[in-house]
Amino acid sequence: MPKQTRADKAIRDAADEVRRETKAAAAEVRLELGSARRETGNAFREAMAEVRGALNEIWEPDPSTQPSGSGRMSRAQRKEMTRELLLDAAIDVFAEKGYHGASLDDVADAAGFTKGAVYSNFTRKSDLFRALMERETGRFGEALTQTVEAVPLELLPDVAAELLAAPESDQETRTLMVEFWLAAVRDESLRQLLLKATDDVGAAFDAKIDEAGAEPGLTGRELAVVFDALVMGLLMNRALDPDGDQPAVLAKALRRILAT
Repeated sequence: MPKQTRADKAIRDAADEVRRETKAAAAEVRLELGSARRETGNAFREAMAEVRGALNEIWEPDPSTQPSGSGRMSRAQRKEMTRELLLDAAIDVFAEKGYHGASLDDVADAAGFTKGAVYSNFTRKSDLFRALMERETGRFGEALTQTVEAVPLELLPDVAAELLAAPESDQETRTLMVEFWLAAVRDESLRQLLLKATDDVGAAFDAKIDEAGAEPGLTGRELAVVFDALVMGLLMNRALDPDGDQPAVLAKALRRILAT
């Protein structure tokens, strides 16, 4: 009987070790794919769907419980990567269900994490939504500011058209931007967040106008406001008329504005 007990314990210990190693390895795959997502966009979501489908049959992932000292990522690094993956998943969830229809549990399911992983990063849905809005609007504003700074003024209409025609300008993006706008209308701090992005782009337009010696008849901030209105309006129009040539319309409108 004692031998049988020791054998049972050895089997359990071995099984526990295999389970820990499996979770650690799978979590590493998940976190590396998370880094790739920021470079590959939609391809990440397809890859993650395949990975989750295979892993969910074996274990319920929770990177926050992985043992330290494994020679992989630190706990802080894992927590930050988990947070980024949750924000990535929240894009799909909020775009599909809207702010009021979505829940933190939905985000956990979409990301393939446990509820605990979500609540350890965001205590309320509003916290997650704010973090997502700050990240996405910050990225978009920074990218637009850098584009205005780097591209000659006369080429901006064509570059803007290319941005509007990019695959990222899809239904998901349009829906999410509407959610951001609605939230900003109701929340002063979020409204200021969007207005700051407009101010930053406006400053870049001012510098570009001075550099080119142009006289468009509008200040840099006014150009930023017009640009934002045109892009958002044409993104919405694409939902109604997916076969329309909205990028060409944007380029034509911007040429007229910059030429005045």
